[in-house]
Amino acid sequence: MKVLCVLSNMFPYGHIEPYMETESNYYDRYEKVYICSLMIKRSERKRLRPVHKDIEVVPVLFSGKIRYLLWSISCIFDRNFYIGIVELIHRNKLNVKNLASLMIFLSRAHYEAHVILKKIGNEIKDKKVMFYSYRFEYQPYVAILLKEKLRMNQAEIVARAHGYDLYEKFNPREYIPLRKVVFDNIKYVFPCSEHGSEYLIDNHKEFEDKIKTKYLGTVDHGLGPVPSGSALTFLSCSNVVEIKRLDRIFEVLNCIEKYSIRWIHYGDGSRMDEVCALVKNSASSLNIEFRGRISNSDLMDLYKKEPFDAFINLSDSEGLPVSIMEAMSFGIPCIATDVGGTGEIVIDDENGILVSPFMENECIAKVIEQRADSLLKYRSGARLTWERKFNALENYRKFINEIYDIGVE
Repeated sequence: MKVLCVLSNMFPYGHIEPYMETESNYYDRYEKVYICSLMIKRSERKRLRPVHKDIEVVPVLFSGKIRYLLWSISCIFDRNFYIGIVELIHRNKLNVKNLASLMIFLSRAHYEAHVILKKIGNEIKDKKVMFYSYRFEYQPYVAILLKEKLRMNQAEIVARAHGYDLYEKFNPREYIPLRKVVFDNIKYVFPCSEHGSEYLIDNHKEFEDKIKTKYLGTVDHGLGPVPSGSALTFLSCSNVVEIKRLDRIFEVLNCIEKYSIRWIHYGDGSRMDEVCALVKNSASSLNIEFRGRISNSDLMDLYKKEPFDAFINLSDSEGLPVSIMEAMSFGIPCIATDVGGTGEIVIDDENGILVSPFMENECIAKVIEQRADSLLKYRSGARLTWERKFNALENYRKFINEIYDIGVE
């Protein structure tokens, strides 16, 4: 029996990792599937999204600081703690902050591996298990510990890599511990963009054979309605956090004088109050609607019914935005900054407008004004891009078949 053991960040609890809702529908190649839902916060415990009836969810609750502090004692018995210290010394990055990050990384991994062992250790120890980490931060190390403690010689480990878990400079701590240790112990890592693969290869050349780009994908819901009004309607959808730069979206749209603009945003977050205060000074030609958080299924229904001229994303950093894949599947062109892997989906003057992240806001506004008449033409390009590269049916089925075939038959 082949078993898939997925390590997720909370999914299917809470709101994050919404794109796993689609991918998890393709896990049925495996005879048994576990989703180990890590870091479930108290506020998210009551929201459990539906998954296939044959998937067993293993909840791992986010523990209190005292418990994690106690588990940090386990670090001194983990040889990789000392490897991590040596690595920091060699990189000239040894300081209190990074040492704390290393201990948090290890204590969290040891604690969560301990919980998973208690819950399903006996069920998986004699099986052919594929550990699949949806993130490439501490989560693969949880799988390494499980494989080691259960002496699972036939088990394999793979991971996806997206944004903050891939690019160190965009990680909250600007440091991701034990990269070499993780690479040494996994079969493959699958960045979600060619840009991400190139970044990892540039920084870990010796592991080039373990790095393979695998695009995510979205479900086909058909084309959305074509706009017909004189005003331009733009949609954005993201958490309201600094890196997503909603303030910049506002400043760009507020500079447009040639057209009346309607901007609709879905999502909330820590900077919502700040953004709401900012937009009080909007031009009379700019109509803004902050509609709050929305489920992925409701968002897809919206795309089917409401016409949008373009999806807009002016983030400072991205992996390869699934939100753009979703919009393009409906034939909606996109306006985006050329960061991370965004340039692999937004092709300037073909399916949208791709701008430098360093371009002045007024200049971006002028480009939108000059090319607004082309947005209708970009719709066919947007849909074609999605069909060729980001169809979930193709991408996820191929991905699961590939990892299923890894290891002992």
